Amino acid sequence: MTGQSLFFPENLGAALGWMVLHVLWQAAAIGFVTAIAMLALRHKPARWRYWIANAALAAILVVALATFAVYYTADTPNPIRTYASYDAIPSQDDAPSGVSPALPPAAADSGLNSASFRAYFDNNLPLIVTLWMLGMCMFLLRLMGNIGYVYYLKSHLNIPVEQFWEDILHKLAQKSGIGKTIKLVESALVRSPMVVGYLKPVILFPIGMINRLEPDEAEAILAHELAHILRHDYLFNILQSLVETLFYYHPAVWWLSAKVRHEREIAADDFAIGLTGNAVQYAKALVAVQDMALRPMSISLAFAGSRKSQLLQRVQHILHIHPTKNVSMEKMIGAGAIILVLAGLGFTQAKTMGSLPEWFSKVSLFGTEQSGVWEGKIEGDKVCILFSSRAHGDRWMTEDCFLKSEFSTLPTQEAEFTLTRPAGAFMLKGKFEGNEGYGKFKFTADKAFADWISQQGISEVDDEMMWHLFFANADKAYVTSLQKEVPGGQLSGDDLKELAIHGVDTKAIQEYRKLAADLGENDLRLDEIVEMKIHDIDIDYAKALSKSGFKDLTMQDILNAKIHEVDPDYIKQVNAMGYPGLSFDDLLNFKIHDISPEYIRSLKQAGVDDLSADELVNMSIHDVTPETIAEFKKMGYSDMSNDDIINFSIHEVDADFLAEMRREGFTDLSTDELVNLKIHEVEPGYLAEMRKAGLSDLSNDDIVNLRIHEVDPDYILEIRKAGFSDFSTDDIINLKIHDVDADFVSQMYKSGLKELSIDDIVNCAIHDVNPEQIKGFQQIGFKDIDIDDAVNLQIHDVTPAFIQDMRKKGFKNLDLDEYIDLKIKSEDREE
Repeated sequence: MTGQSLFFPENLGAALGWMVLHVLWQAAAIGFVTAIAMLALRHKPARWRYWIANAALAAILVVALATFAVYYTADTPNPIRTYASYDAIPSQDDAPSGVSPALPPAAADSGLNSASFRAYFDNNLPLIVTLWMLGMCMFLLRLMGNIGYVYYLKSHLNIPVEQFWEDILHKLAQKSGIGKTIKLVESALVRSPMVVGYLKPVILFPIGMINRLEPDEAEAILAHELAHILRHDYLFNILQSLVETLFYYHPAVWWLSAKVRHEREIAADDFAIGLTGNAVQYAKALVAVQDMALRPMSISLAFAGSRKSQLLQRVQHILHIHPTKNVSMEKMIGAGAIILVLAGLGFTQAKTMGSLPEWFSKVSLFGTEQSGVWEGKIEGDKVCILFSSRAHGDRWMTEDCFLKSEFSTLPTQEAEFTLTRPAGAFMLKGKFEGNEGYGKFKFTADKAFADWISQQGISEVDDEMMWHLFFANADKAYVTSLQKEVPGGQLSGDDLKELAIHGVDTKAIQEYRKLAADLGENDLRLDEIVEMKIHDIDIDYAKALSKSGFKDLTMQDILNAKIHEVDPDYIKQVNAMGYPGLSFDDLLNFKIHDISPEYIRSLKQAGVDDLSADELVNMSIHDVTPETIAEFKKMGYSDMSNDDIINFSIHEVDADFLAEMRREGFTDLSTDELVNLKIHEVEPGYLAEMRKAGLSDLSNDDIVNLRIHEVDPDYILEIRKAGFSDFSTDDIINLKIHDVDADFVSQMYKSGLKELSIDDIVNCAIHDVNPEQIKGFQQIGFKDIDIDDAVNLQIHDVTPAFIQDMRKKGFKNLDLDEYIDLKIKSEDREE
């Protein structure tokens, strides 16, 4: 090993070498104790585990420095010797008697103090220190580079955010108790929100990202970054990186560092949720940012984290999803949770080429100054720019490509330049680096052009219209040509705006009107023309449909065909499937419901043949597949009609349900009976309850009727308590149908009616026999009134008052039947 030199004094080299060696077991011991503590605190707040992991890293640094100090100060040799080469390294034998230049007395009890170990390491300390120094220098260079780059981020390629976001940040900072000034900017250099700096912290957002988020989502991200500032995480992160640099060779250090980073983000998530009060919205923001982020610099505190596994764990923590022990199941659950969160994200990025998207027409622009940020990319002779803004509560973004010639210049140093068209101009401030640029913008409508449009008799010329005309690159010739296509030249402002948004010109209008005339429709409105343009309908497409056998199509038919992607190739496929000559509506239904040759072929192979178009569509709608048909056959239903197959599928009749019914004694059920049982939710538990309540030998119709009329065990018990112990299934159903309960039966008995049968009670309920009226008859002398009398009196509306009135007229000493006859005769006379 000659020729390699170390330039450390002997005692310094020995102290460093033994520090490096002792850290091996010291860090392992600290890591083991920390792992036990983390396990014990796994259900405690993340901030507890965060500080414990930080303390463990600090402990490794402290014991390492203590070890170095012990070795450095113990028995320091008197002159200081320098190792010139490995051949000159002193051995144990070179040391003065009683002196150990490599191992101090304080380490006498260490496991490394055996004679052979000490001799080996004494002889190889220079090599150990050299290798450690080489590795440390590499990691130190990386650390310094990261720190330098982070501070570069603070002052380069940044633009201030709009006041809207500054206000949100200020409110959150006040709410969290942070007194220091925090700067919020958009950066062209980052791909995920992050906070940099300690004394003067800066929160960086990628350019355009903040405007793509809902205010609640951006607020959640800002709250997360404020948590880092409040806990001084940036400073602790640098100290953590220093420990990683010194002890880069130890797995325990990297394990602890990973724990610190993970728990730091979880703790910041908890703080942000507590500050904003909306866990679901926070999870949405987390996934949205991760979806747009690239791997951040390690020294920065990035919101989204650097790995998708981190994202999964954080979303599970936020939404309280507890992972299972099965690893694959854990991934499925986690992925499902993230997909659900992503499904709820409320933003989309619109990209337009030559015209604006339909949703953009709904942005409120009138009376406001349009400004925001831009990101651009030079592609050949074009410059594609994404504009985004958040102002006055409105959020929008759009992308379009422009010719280089439309720009005043494309600066490589920060400067102002313009993008000009007849409808107005964008004042852009920023620069391009290579083919990519960024900056801020402000749009100003061209007043002279707006005044000219008004002079043409077009109403409602405002900033919004001018904005859309700009992106449509509309000029005076465009407006004039459109006016000629409108009867009387009365083009409204709304019409002009819609036509411009969707890129409708004179040529398109004339083509659509000619197509409509060929189809016998001569009154095509502008809004119908716009719809045709949106769906990119042309004459060739209409002619192709006509040649395929559909000659009497309307414009609406053609539009529907285009929307659902019906083309001549699909029509040929349908004919080849065995369904030639379908009506256009049937053909459209086939396409809507994904009827394909493969699907029809699979049904035929499963034994389902001769399907009508409607039956085929129904089978597709209700997910009838060869597998479901095979299952029905295994259940014993091999000769099913097409309607039976569809009904089984609609009502989810399966082998499990059939097996349950058979266990309950319902064998040889027809398809209709089985479907009825399923429709009315007849389950084994219900059958068992009915039998336990005393209803045995139930037929399929009995159990269905009981279910239809909501007869339950409690009702049966109530009727038994009312005095009816022997009744049939029909009896109990009749009682339920007519709302007979125990209270009604009790009232009938209390009125003096005796020995009532179920039919008697049902008759009373049917005819609304009132116990109070029965008592009324008893009070005027009819003490022995029976159930038939009570029902007849109610049927003919004979009341105690009627009898009293008849007695006053001289009809006394009559029985009830005679009073009933009087009532009938009096009604006949009135008629």
